[in-house]
Amino acid sequence: MSIWEEIQQELTKAADITLKEAGKLTDTARQKLDEKILTNHIGKLYGEIGRLCYDAHRTGADHSKEIAAVCSKIDNLNEKLANVKAGNSASRIQHYCYMCGSELPIDADTCPKCGEKQFDAEETAETADDGNADDGKDKEPLI
Repeated sequence: MSIWEEIQQELTKAADITLKEAGKLTDTARQKLDEKILTNHIGKLYGEIGRLCYDAHRTGADHSKEIAAVCSKIDNLNEKLANVKAGNSASRIQHYCYMCGSELPIDADTCPKCGEKQFDAEETAETADDGNADDGKDKEPLI
């Protein structure tokens, strides 16, 4: 075997290792992004429960059915979040609507269920890190 063939083999091995490591980093970044999206949505649903409780306190309205529905959504999203955190590879490739929590195709710009525009990955990561995410005060969540 010539020196050039040996160099080619070593370069091929190095490229394969680099590709595998890059794939791991991509999976980790996707997992962290999904965790932030789900956590953000769960927080918004807790806020919705608070709004319903406040309204019930102020007006005497019975929102028990709406609260139960929101609690059910929170339970569902917490289960999905646990799967994502556990590194379940099937969960990692799923994306969720930040407004209604529905699973989305990876390349979705809007939610097919509620029609809400979705943030792109960079925008979501930046707003989740700096705490300046849209708080949804101007939008009514679909419950």
